[in-house]
Amino acid sequence: MYSQDQLPALIEQVYEAMLDPEHWPRALTAIGNSLQARLPVLYYHDTGTHAGGMFVPVGYEPDVVEAYNSYYAQRNIWLRKGENVLRTERVRTSHMMCSHRELLSSEFYCDFLKPIDADRAIGATLVRRAAVSSNITFFAGRERAEFAHDDLVFLDALVPHLQRALQVQARVAESRLRHRELQEALAGLAVGVLLVTARGKVLFMNPAAHSIVDKKAGLSIDGTGLRALRPDDTSRLRALIGGAASTSARRGLQAGGSMSISRPNANSPLEILVSPVRIHEIWNVGERAVAAVYVTDPGQAPRTEEAMLRRLYGLTSREAKVFALLARSVSARKAADILGISYNTLKTHLRHIFMKTNTRTQLELARLANRGIASLVSAIDPTVS
Repeated sequence: MYSQDQLPALIEQVYEAMLDPEHWPRALTAIGNSLQARLPVLYYHDTGTHAGGMFVPVGYEPDVVEAYNSYYAQRNIWLRKGENVLRTERVRTSHMMCSHRELLSSEFYCDFLKPIDADRAIGATLVRRAAVSSNITFFAGRERAEFAHDDLVFLDALVPHLQRALQVQARVAESRLRHRELQEALAGLAVGVLLVTARGKVLFMNPAAHSIVDKKAGLSIDGTGLRALRPDDTSRLRALIGGAASTSARRGLQAGGSMSISRPNANSPLEILVSPVRIHEIWNVGERAVAAVYVTDPGQAPRTEEAMLRRLYGLTSREAKVFALLARSVSARKAADILGISYNTLKTHLRHIFMKTNTRTQLELARLANRGIASLVSAIDPTVS
């Protein structure tokens, strides 16, 4: 049996897992041993679809994890019946979620729990965002008495530390993911993107920008920074960058601006858009990028809208088609008709789009689309906690 004296050592192991996710099995096993429980697991659950999955299972065979993720998560009677206790402020036991009689007659018990000798559990919701929650559960079989008040009190003392560990890991992972996605997304754009300092020094160019600058036909880089072919175009470009830089530094309100840059032996000029940027020292160059310069060569065929959406948000081809229609204020039912799919299928795609784009309504999708390419950069700031 555990004692309160065990808590400091367990808390220390939780924070070790926060710093190195490979330590989670050891920390969860130690907590489970203190509770006289086994098969600890961190898992997510969507109360809307009842889909879910184990992301840190300890002591499970791979086929058991696969079976849960692909089938039994949607048949987990505890989560279906006990949705009202899936709250971050409440530790719970399995009998709080449904009666033992209901459990024993369920497919979830007969085909999933019974083979692993589990018929009771204790756990908590650690993080919840809309319908999706991250949870922790420890199982036990009939060899152990029902979890009681003392068990709830003990786990409750650990929950704030478990929550903090997952929250910190999520922030770090999100920052790394956004950094990588930003680089990958910028690399895939047909639009040239340059991140520059207040004086026009170029810190980063994506491949499209490199291609334009390397031709030195309208836009180039020298010791003074980014410049146009004509001096008056250079002056105007630098002025737009300076205005955007003042906004990035919170010393002004200018939104940058757009201009055309003439180029020799070309039927059309380069189209330039300059905007403030909120990325600070992301490229490890020791200087701050305070403006973004977007360069469009009308002679190059841009990527389709759907391809851009797939690249930026990790959407499937069908999800990108749904996004593109809804962002243009097409109703959901009309979009389903256009795509030749059922309304229920469209709603499933829409749930996935909302999760991937961190939006909740069609209006938010439209706003996200209307912000344009500039939002890819200006909406990301890894230094914000």
